[in-house]
Amino acid sequence: MSHLTQVQTNIINGDALKKALTTLSFKWDAGPQKIKNLYGEEQIVDILIKQKNNFDIGFIKENNEYKLIADLQYWDQPYTVETFLQQLKQQYAYQIILDETVNKGFEKLEEEYDNNGTIRLVVQRWRY
Repeated sequence: MSHLTQVQTNIINGDALKKALTTLSFKWDAGPQKIKNLYGEEQIVDILIKQKNNFDIGFIKENNEYKLIADLQYWDQPYTVETFLQQLKQQYAYQIILDETVNKGFEKLEEEYDNNGTIRLVVQRWRY
């Protein structure tokens, strides 16, 4: 049966979420936007990712957390929902760390991506 499903993400920072989606090459639109399922059930979302099949993906902020909203029966991405969330959470954590290090006066020197998905980040801060 087709219905909109909410998936908990533990993501709380909207700016870092948007940066993570962009890094993963997802085109997103800021809300409010509507998504729907096969039967016309609608949900207003804060962030919208369009799919070719017109059953779009969204994120809604609820109780200080962004939740993924989608009709999972019509998930039209090159990888599973689980893989999508795993990659998204990794990029989200990276953005949070990068933003916090910059806020503390550090400068990013380099980043490396290993074959196993590990990201190595090198930062420095000069003391005067």
